[in-house]
Amino acid sequence: MKKLKVLYKAPNLAAEVKEIEGSVAGMQKAVDGSCFACTEITDQIDLWYNDEFLFHDFQPNLFLDSVMYHGSVFFAGHDEMGNTISLNEQQIDYLKKRIVNVGENLAQIFFNLSESDVDLAMFKMIIKDLGAVGTGDVNE
Repeated sequence: MKKLKVLYKAPNLAAEVKEIEGSVAGMQKAVDGSCFACTEITDQIDLWYNDEFLFHDFQPNLFLDSVMYHGSVFFAGHDEMGNTISLNEQQIDYLKKRIVNVGENLAQIFFNLSESDVDLAMFKMIIKDLGAVGTGDVNE
């Protein structure tokens, strides 16, 4: 059976590189359910998640583009034909630099930002949480 190298993120845990079975059953197992879906997040990377996460008692895990994903998720690559493939090292590094823990059991992922912009976004969230700046905007 084909194995996929993915970046796996479970609630309350840091993202980790993991090998999963590339079959439907293997992907279902990775997201804790039989109904799974994917969202293209870049032109080469997809986010896979349990499509029924709202019907289960899954913990919040990842916030992306105004959607809160609950339960385990994983990132995998796709080729020009849309086939799911393993992530390469550059994609893994790209994702790891953009997944930021923003709460006790929640991560936020930042796309279309440079590493320094991700650092600035994290800083703004920390300042806002501390109440140091009323608007959360530190550029003033």
